Amino acid sequence: MKTKLLNAGKKALFILPIILGVYGLHGLGKEPLNDALFNTLLMYVFCYAESPENWAVEAARWLAPLMTASGILAIVHSLQDRIRHYFLYKRGKSIVVYGPDDEKEPLLQDIGRSGISGSDAFIPASKYILLDDEQTNFAFTLQKTAIEQNAVADSGISDTVESSEANTFDILDSIFGDSDS
Repeated sequence: MKTKLLNAGKKALFILPIILGVYGLHGLGKEPLNDALFNTLLMYVFCYAESPENWAVEAARWLAPLMTASGILAIVHSLQDRIRHYFLYKRGKSIVVYGPDDEKEPLLQDIGRSGISGSDAFIPASKYILLDDEQTNFAFTLQKTAIEQNAVADSGISDTVESSEANTFDILDSIFGDSDS
């Protein structure tokens, strides 16, 4: 709930300069709506060169570039984490920890820079530590194996699996070991 509220606030802040700009240029000023919208969008890239007519245009003129910069920083931060995870994975040093945050955080501190906090999404890694209940861990393992098999199948180097039932038993054998031996 808190995350949804935070995301809604971020979107509102990004749109606020548009609302203020159009209100100031069209509502308080005398510009046609399409010109007001165009000039407001120019504010996001520092291209609004006219003197502001009123407080709404002035506020939009300053907020729009700030929202552009914050958006760029958010993208860079997101890419930075993904690139770090990718190189850790390729070097064989990545350990993704899945589970409740209160159990996961101390373990990630002990692991150090190789540790990656797992969320709901699958993150490729060299090793995994699963801290959830047995059923959730088993479902994750099935999902991970299916993703890996699809990646191998997409590369064209895998034999075709004849049935999904056989595939499921192969997965179970790889998890719990072969019971025949």
